[in-house]
Amino acid sequence: MRARVAVMVAGVCAASMTVAARAHATVVLTVELEPQRAQVGEAVSVRYSVRLRDQGAVQIMPLNFGELQLMSDPSPPQVPMMWGTGFGFSMETSNEYIVRATRPGRYTITSGRAVDPRTNRVIAQAAPVTLIVGEAPSADGDASVTAEDPNASGDASAGPPADPDAPPTGDMTGAYFDMVGFYRVGVDRPRVYLGEQLTYRLWAYSASPDAGCEVSEEPTFPGFWNEAAFTPTRECARRWFSQQVSGRFMAVGLVRKYALFATQTGRQRFGAVTGTIEAMTGGMFRQVRRAESRTPPVEVEVIEPPSQGRPEGYVPGTIGPVVLEASADRVECPAGETVTLSVRARSEGSLSSAQLRFERNVDGARVRASEGRTQTEVNATGRYDAVRVMEILVVPERAGTITLGEATLPYWDPSAERYGVARVALPVIRASGEGAGRAGQGATQEDPARVLRGLGASPRLKAYSPLFSRPGAALGVSLLPALSAAGLFAVRAALRWRRRAMDARASATQNDPESLIAAAKAALGRDDKEACALAAKAISKAKALVSDAEVSASAAANERVRAANEALESVRFAGQGSAKSAVELSAQAVEALLEALQ
Repeated sequence: MRARVAVMVAGVCAASMTVAARAHATVVLTVELEPQRAQVGEAVSVRYSVRLRDQGAVQIMPLNFGELQLMSDPSPPQVPMMWGTGFGFSMETSNEYIVRATRPGRYTITSGRAVDPRTNRVIAQAAPVTLIVGEAPSADGDASVTAEDPNASGDASAGPPADPDAPPTGDMTGAYFDMVGFYRVGVDRPRVYLGEQLTYRLWAYSASPDAGCEVSEEPTFPGFWNEAAFTPTRECARRWFSQQVSGRFMAVGLVRKYALFATQTGRQRFGAVTGTIEAMTGGMFRQVRRAESRTPPVEVEVIEPPSQGRPEGYVPGTIGPVVLEASADRVECPAGETVTLSVRARSEGSLSSAQLRFERNVDGARVRASEGRTQTEVNATGRYDAVRVMEILVVPERAGTITLGEATLPYWDPSAERYGVARVALPVIRASGEGAGRAGQGATQEDPARVLRGLGASPRLKAYSPLFSRPGAALGVSLLPALSAAGLFAVRAALRWRRRAMDARASATQNDPESLIAAAKAALGRDDKEACALAAKAISKAKALVSDAEVSASAAANERVRAANEALESVRFAGQGSAKSAVELSAQAVEALLEALQ
């Protein structure tokens, strides 16, 4: 009985193997377009699908995209290598690609084949597909396509201007090529003027747009002040492009972008960038390929504008063209009070060293310049503008109209290769009230002619005697150098001791608002300006303590601070008001700010 069962089982197995061996193996390849008609520059999706049934070993060949730009991984769909029959095995897999055309025409995608790797025999082949690319639709909505040969003559570069963040074409400079991936650096130009803006970009090239990158050594810019266009994140790149390199299209991502402003002349070398790039290739059975990359050094020559034709007052490093705007905190004020004029300068170059020129000897007013401050802002073109705000303090000394004339700022224009002068008219100030003359101006001074005294009629004369006629004079003269050196040493020691004492007193009060207020009160009567300066420093230190503690001062405290600052400014710059009153207001303001910390 057991022998009969064994024979039956063997027969069933043999029959099943025979049926499986005689089963018909199938391989189906399809290529689909979405859409089938497109415009120049429009992205088109291409789907390359494979369907297998009872097929052993098979190799899928890549597609031939012809003149189309391939903006994705060109690898064909991957299938497992299974030798022998599959006993009903079936599977489907596919890859998707993104392509685009640079000019109108008919583009055919071919070469979709499945090959037996043992015999190189073509098992299956995909039907070619055609993409029709036409011009953009006309204004009346007609979207008809003009079919042309993609190799026909014509301006393929016609269209919108090139993206400034796209990698440069032509020779592969600023990089060491690797087919898996590499980093590339580039600057706008290799030669700039002192203070001129230069853009530095770092791109990551990858064999696949599905890539990861990590910069392990950031670039360094000796001799340049830099502003980052964007903050690096975990994403590999901020923007992606496609570029043909060594006969194949690679994904290119913008990894870093800096605006640089030259601060030193001479040949400057930027530090190299090192990092890794991981490219994901393949279809269903994906694999990660990793590449280490290091960029070559980049050198930039920084030169100073020529001295010939340089306008008076030009400070090297001031780059234009410069646009000036002027405003005033008020145009009407009582005589003796301070008016603050703000002059705002804007340029694509550096303005950190810019010096404003204006008339300082104005009839009926005291005029002085305050310190300026510089910041950067992104303009409409994506480049940086340097914005410098400079203040002019004006104190009218009489009632009436005060005309201040104009302010000028000389600069160097790199694009025009010439010097220029920016100009702006300063606001006219109308002062009211009684005149406030300079201190001591009304005091009666003695006539210089009366100070002179005539020579005496009988001057007293003394007999002349030689220096060395007295005993011991020669010894004293010989010891004079040694005594002088000893005295000089003693004076220097005393000065050092006094400086250490002053430093100790300064360090004890420099970070304590209450001590600064006490020092300000102690300085009243002895030096009112020093007292006001110490009070202003106490307010600044108290505001810094409040800011560091991340608390908010009350509205009353802020009002006290404003009143104290106005009183201090009136005493320090206009010479008006009481220093004692200003210091008292400052003490109240400091006390109100410190209450916020409790």
